[in-house]
Amino acid sequence: KILGELKSALRGTVDFDREYVLVFGGICPQDEKGVYHFRSPYYGWGDSGSQRGLCFAADCEMLDTKHFTATNQTFHYTEHQGPFTRTLSAFNILYIGGIAHELGHGLGLPHNREKPWEHAAGGRALMGSGNYTYRNESIGKKGSFLTRASALRLAAHPMFTGSDRERFSSPKHKLEDLQFKQASDGLKVTGRVNGSPDIFAVIGYTDPEGGSNYDAHPWISEVKAGRFEMLIRHHRQGAHEFRLNFCHLNGAFSDFKIAYTAN
Repeated sequence: KILGELKSALRGTVDFDREYVLVFGGICPQDEKGVYHFRSPYYGWGDSGSQRGLCFAADCEMLDTKHFTATNQTFHYTEHQGPFTRTLSAFNILYIGGIAHELGHGLGLPHNREKPWEHAAGGRALMGSGNYTYRNESIGKKGSFLTRASALRLAAHPMFTGSDRERFSSPKHKLEDLQFKQASDGLKVTGRVNGSPDIFAVIGYTDPEGGSNYDAHPWISEVKAGRFEMLIRHHRQGAHEFRLNFCHLNGAFSDFKIAYTAN
C-alpha cells in the first residue's frame, strides 16, 4: 500500500524499477502513557542486486546514535511482535541496526551467519542477527560486522562502483566440473564457471533446513582462469541446501543449488 502511494506521489521523480530507495516511515505515535507504537514496515529486497532495491525502516525522534550508551534509561514501545520494555540503548541498537540490516537487503544482500571463530573475533553478522548487536561495542560488548561474503557482493555493486555498464543485462553462467572432496580440515568444493557478464568470484552458502537463511554460513572464492575452490570447515548436522552464488562484474549474481545432508 505504501509503495503504491509512493509511486503515485513520486512519478517522474523516482523510478522504483531503476533506483535504490530507503523509505523512512514516521508512523510511530506516542500515547498519553508515553508508550510509542511503531507501525512502519521494516524490511527490504533488492532482486539480483544490480538493478533496483527498496527497503523500509522506522523514523522516530528517539532514534539517535547518542542513545547507544543510554543503558540506564527505560523505553516502552509496541510493534508487530507485541509490547516491549527495553533500555533506550537496546532499542536504538536494535532499530538503528535494523536500518543497516534492511539497507543491506535493499542492496541485494541475503541473510548469512557468522562462523564460530568469526563470532569469537568480531560478534554477529549484520545480515544475520547483527541488528540486535549493532554498535554493541559502545557499551563494552561484541558488536556486528559485515561478512566477507556480503562485502564481496557489494564490491561490484553499481552503488559502490558508480558504473551502469551492463547493469541491466541478465546474468548467465555455465557451471562445469563441480566436485566435492573430503579434505583433512573440511570439504573442498571446486569447479569451473564462466558467464556473462564476467564472473569474478563465487560465494557458497551452507544453509541448514529452516531458519529463513539466517543460519547460512558463507564461503568465498576468487575465480581464476575460470576456476574456483573453497574449503567448507563448519557444518551443523541434518538437512541442508548448498547454494553457489556467481558474482558478475555488473553487480548481479546468478546461482546454483543442491540439497545435501550433513552427518
